[in-house]
Amino acid sequence: MGSRRIRGPLVIDNITVFTATGNYTLVNEAIAVINKTVAATSTVTLPASPLTGRCVLVKDGKGDAATYNITVQGAAGNIDGSSTYTISENYGGAEFEYNG
Repeated sequence: MGSRRIRGPLVIDNITVFTATGNYTLVNEAIAVINKTVAATSTVTLPASPLTGRCVLVKDGKGDAATYNITVQGAAGNIDGSSTYTISENYGGAEFEYNG
């Protein structure tokens, strides 16, 4: 999968926002907003076999990713040549697109 950094406002219509409270494996979610209930790092695992072109957005909803990073990992394959991608900016986010 590839990744894109998102800065500034993001407006998306007709998409369900999923809120995770810790580690989570995505299945069909298009957006995962990580709202942690405790001060801890989180790991988000991307879908194992998405369709080519499928996009997933992962975002820090609590605003503490600079201190408690969010690690995104692929269930199968790499993210831009690496096994993980780290969101380490408060309220930061990244979009991941499966390229087959």
